Amino acid sequence: MIMKKASLYFIIIFIILLSFFIFNNYVNTLVTAFTFNVLSFIDNTFNVSSKINPIITWSFLFAFFGTCYGLVKASNRFKLDKKIKVIGYILPILMLSLIYLLTKPLKNGDSRDIFEEKQWQILQSSNSFSLCTNYLDNFPKGKYSSLVTIKQEQALWDSAVVSKLSTVWELYIKKFPNNKKYSEAYGYFDENLWRESKEINTIESYNNYINKLQSWGKYSKKARYALKKLSNYSTNEKEVIENPQPIETQSSVSEEISSQNPTQDNVSSNKSVEGNSQQVEHTVTQGTYKYDDGRRYEGTFLNGIPNGNGKEFFPDNTVLVGKWKNGKRDGVFQCRKADGTIEEQEFNDGNRIR
Repeated sequence: MIMKKASLYFIIIFIILLSFFIFNNYVNTLVTAFTFNVLSFIDNTFNVSSKINPIITWSFLFAFFGTCYGLVKASNRFKLDKKIKVIGYILPILMLSLIYLLTKPLKNGDSRDIFEEKQWQILQSSNSFSLCTNYLDNFPKGKYSSLVTIKQEQALWDSAVVSKLSTVWELYIKKFPNNKKYSEAYGYFDENLWRESKEINTIESYNNYINKLQSWGKYSKKARYALKKLSNYSTNEKEVIENPQPIETQSSVSEEISSQNPTQDNVSSNKSVEGNSQQVEHTVTQGTYKYDDGRRYEGTFLNGIPNGNGKEFFPDNTVLVGKWKNGKRDGVFQCRKADGTIEEQEFNDGNRIR
């Protein structure tokens, strides 16, 4: 019964405090500041214990408090001297007081200032573009906004240099158009976008280069020439019928030749077979085939089936570059994803093995 009443009182108090927290700005600020103070207190305590392994330190503290609790319980159960019971109460208080004196918790103040200081402390030892952006979004006119802007620019520059992605360089020149390194960044953007366009080598990739760089691009003429070449090729290319079964036809022809001319193995592949035998024709073409699921193959065909070097384009702008064998991917392929990343994939008889 007592527990039920206590639970009811606790719920009522919690609802009242929650209402104050939601509807009263002062209480909101005070509670937030108090929360930061508690977190800072704990953090400072760990800093004190860093001279010793923190796990050992906290294990010792829990063991110490457990011992004090044991003294109180033993004193009650075995009716020991009351001084032991008093010691069991006093020792934890003394220990907590000592910890408090050794630490330096933050003073109550504006919680927004405390939060800004915390973020700045993290940024001082970080080179993260996203963390800098988060700070500037929260504190556009903050105490450290100018310094964070410098760190943000350097972080994005470093990221672009390491990744060598045109998208990152594009973000840099859009984010910092008045920076002194703008011209250099624009040059890197031009170089990397052209490299990516050549690697993908599609009408879409060259159009993307021309649209973004216009006539300012260093490789605009080359891009237009490549685009014209691919456009002409696309106009003249042949549509290939899916599953035309040329392999089975070739197989049946080979069987017929074998039955009619047992000595075929000794005949050169460049010569026709004499007698009543038929000559096997290998028709090699260049073309494109569009699958029902949105994929597109561009490359070499043998008797109407993908065979040899080619590229496969997916609806999500992923491109596979490699060799096909009898209509199936076979060997090591280069996979170029839409975000510019490149990875190797290996296939065997159409099945990916790596």
